[in-house]
Amino acid sequence: MSSVAVIVPVMRRPHCVRPLIRSYKDSDAVGDLYFIVDCNDKAERQAIAQEGGTEIVNHGELQTFARKCNIGYERTHEPWLLFIGDDVYFHKGWQQEALKNSSKANISTNDMLTEEVQSGSHCVHPIVKRSFIDQVGLSFDGPGTVCHEGYNHMFVDNEWTHIAKREQQFRYEPNAIIEHMHYTKYQEDKDEVSELGLSSYRLDRELWFKRLAEYG
Repeated sequence: MSSVAVIVPVMRRPHCVRPLIRSYKDSDAVGDLYFIVDCNDKAERQAIAQEGGTEIVNHGELQTFARKCNIGYERTHEPWLLFIGDDVYFHKGWQQEALKNSSKANISTNDMLTEEVQSGSHCVHPIVKRSFIDQVGLSFDGPGTVCHEGYNHMFVDNEWTHIAKREQQFRYEPNAIIEHMHYTKYQEDKDEVSELGLSSYRLDRELWFKRLAEYG
């Protein structure tokens, strides 16, 4: 089975590190988790080190989900990449199910949450063939890009989905389950990171429609 680089952009959620690593190890996956962490995020880095995780440090001033996804692609080598948040739970066999038919380059995993994902029309946590990113790209910016860095967090998945469908490289695998927990099972209320992502919703949405009109 092909190895998958699991790219996890993180920010100030050290409590998520242990459950994420444990569910990943229990899922019989082949590959590694890469935590893309800001250099000054001391608590997060300490939690990653304590759990024996692999960190890739972002030394730049831009500390967004979009930038960290690009860093993860640039600094790994595996033939497949998975892009997730730190608030997910890996179900056993997710990787085997996703790659059992790897004729498509963008495989949407089942997050057990988003209606559009479960209907097979959208990807939130895609497994993507590296060669597809190299040659086509996952954003309208073209080859060698995962995310347009004008986004903060939201709507990067709209470009992922749109381009995969445009290139006829999209497939949904309902049995590849990577459950999106959000904040619901780790804490009772939204945390500052959730609020930060939501705070950019309007601007990210406007940017998506602008780029779709220009490039789509």
